[in-house]
Amino acid sequence: MKFQANCGVEDFKTLIETQCTYVDKSIFLKDIFGEAIYSSRCSSDISVFLFLRPRRFGKTLTLSMIEHFCKLDYENVGNRDKARALFENLEIYKDKEFCNKHMAQYPVISISLKGVDKSEFTDSLNNLAEIISSLFDNIQQHEEFNSLPERLKYTVEYFNHIDKVDIFTEKGLFDLKKYINKSLKDLSQILYLLYKRKVIVLIDEYDTPLLRATEYGYYDRMAEVIGGMYSAALKGNGEYLEKAVLCGCMRVFKPSINSGLNNLCYFEIHDESFNTFIGFTKDEVRTLIQGTAIESYEDKILDYYAAYSFRGAQMLCPFSVLNAMDDAFFSSDVNNFKCKNFWANTSDNEIIDRFFTLNDAEGAEQLQQLVDGQSITIKSYKGITYDDIYPIDSFEDLMVLLMYTGYVTALAKEHDCYRVAIPNKEALYCFKQRADIYFNANNTSWYDKGLELKNALFDGDTVKAQNIIYSMFANYISPDGKNADGSFLLSVLSMFSTSNFLVLSGKETGKDYSDLSLLDMQLASCVIIQTRKVPSDVKDNEIEAISQQALAQIVENDYISGARDCGFSIIKYGIVFFGKACYIAKG
Repeated sequence: MKFQANCGVEDFKTLIETQCTYVDKSIFLKDIFGEAIYSSRCSSDISVFLFLRPRRFGKTLTLSMIEHFCKLDYENVGNRDKARALFENLEIYKDKEFCNKHMAQYPVISISLKGVDKSEFTDSLNNLAEIISSLFDNIQQHEEFNSLPERLKYTVEYFNHIDKVDIFTEKGLFDLKKYINKSLKDLSQILYLLYKRKVIVLIDEYDTPLLRATEYGYYDRMAEVIGGMYSAALKGNGEYLEKAVLCGCMRVFKPSINSGLNNLCYFEIHDESFNTFIGFTKDEVRTLIQGTAIESYEDKILDYYAAYSFRGAQMLCPFSVLNAMDDAFFSSDVNNFKCKNFWANTSDNEIIDRFFTLNDAEGAEQLQQLVDGQSITIKSYKGITYDDIYPIDSFEDLMVLLMYTGYVTALAKEHDCYRVAIPNKEALYCFKQRADIYFNANNTSWYDKGLELKNALFDGDTVKAQNIIYSMFANYISPDGKNADGSFLLSVLSMFSTSNFLVLSGKETGKDYSDLSLLDMQLASCVIIQTRKVPSDVKDNEIEAISQQALAQIVENDYISGARDCGFSIIKYGIVFFGKACYIAKG
């Protein structure tokens, strides 16, 4: 197979015409139109489809494929040559009856709400108005335009002069919201009257306006506008609407507020229907790679990017796979080839940082399990909207957000819960990257707390040291996943390592290797720490005894010999970790 990179190409027509690599998903068009008899949930009764998938999974390209299959040739209505040229080598074209019925047969309204994401409601509303106004371009040039009802002609006129609307007046704002509410419905009626055919509506990033509105505090105002527009266009518009397909990452509509949208048929990451429609299956990736010059790279690519679990289907992110394949073609040595973090680098991944401010010790232990390659169980999140979990103030809220955005995946449903895990090494990189950045001297608040801990240890203040350790360790995640307790202390205290302040870990001292030694060369002072970890349910008297054992080990193995010989003052600590708490004994 010939491979031609298509990284970043989101227009189906461009992709096919430039002979870029395309994984054929065209057969799913039959599901959209309810003509795939093997698909239990997909019937002709479904008019509005809403697909939720993480970013960079190919949602925009999917909508573009649907558009180019369905769209009329407006200059030559009834002619299928343009569509035929794009689809004649794809699976769907084998079904001539289906193609004759649906290919190039519909006016299409295609809109992306990607840019409706501003911090101010009026700015987002302006952006939305500009996006909608572009849909009405050239309508007035149609030879039948003057035959339209006056109210529809006025809608066209309004959006053609959108730049003259002043939304900072009460009337201007009222009128704009009114016209946006009915814009897509009016346009579908206009196209129906002009072309005598029902309309296909495609909406990309349907959720962006309300995601941002939630974060910036104007959800209700934006929901009134966006919800009204969707409701008018997608429900009670059956006279003019054939099908509608929406794509996004999360649910954003509250049933109690947006009851006019209860006809949306959601296909989410935990639904079996359409679970292989968006994204690449493992077999599709193997087919892409096999027979090419990079066939020997297959295992490495699958090992790094596999796999998200969409209700039993093992799926990979197309953006990462195609970029990795492109890289592999320029690699001369499979043994030294390293997969890069393409999906991960399309975001700053700061979403993960929200966890570090939760102060949730139990959640931190669960997140550590995920980073260590284990799975955890969370409550069912089906039907939850972004507004339900924002602001993120609990571990389970964060897990829902990470699920929809692609940082964790559901392995299985267990009663009313889901067993979840980090899907692949690329997503794992995101967690490790953010932990490295957050638990770092460049984070002022983290550094200041670490300095307090250092001073408390040298002052011999065990109570203060215990409290500081708990407050810091509660949210700490060990990036390497090994000995989180030991790596925590080493990570924190190493922030102060200089030529005058030595932080020694696992160094041979006396008769053995000590856990951790801190030497302040200027003050001629030394702190020696020996740690233990016990289950969180161990009794208090046992914890105290174990801390004394740790202290005894320091003495028995003479870990203090080097500092003693240099004339340093010495404080010894036996620190026992249980869960995210600790007990400190001083000697």
